[in-house]
Amino acid sequence: MKSTARIKALAAAGLVSGAVVASLAVTNASAVTTQANDHAVASQTAHRAKPTVVLVHGAFADSSSWNSEIGYLRRHGYPVLAIDTPLRGLAYDSAYVEAQVKTVKGPVVLVGHSYAGEVVSQVAAKTSKVKALVYVAALIPKAEKPPAP
Repeated sequence: MKSTARIKALAAAGLVSGAVVASLAVTNASAVTTQANDHAVASQTAHRAKPTVVLVHGAFADSSSWNSEIGYLRRHGYPVLAIDTPLRGLAYDSAYVEAQVKTVKGPVVLVGHSYAGEVVSQVAAKTSKVKALVYVAALIPKAEKPPAP
């Protein structure tokens, strides 16, 4: 897949994730009350943290396949983590990515390419800090629910 197509998909995700983070932002009430409304809105926006973008590669690849996207996202102020999945099967890979995502502070946007679409779907179903999913030429399955006891 060409890098430019992935960058466009991730740029669109940036718009989505910005909206997600806007709903999570905590504002400084004293700063808002002491400034004019227009300036207060700008001040609130500046204090919002961007979500961490977690990139998961597809089969027959590794995390270096995301190098150009990592640079693009970092230039735009996003914290980025590219995970090297072990490619041992859906259950194992999902558990591995989930463990990595749990170490990230704050909201997460999960991005999956190819086979990783299945992986990120499973992780998002189990992890509340995942606020958005991005599928880049990826499989988009329905997340499996664990069997009832």
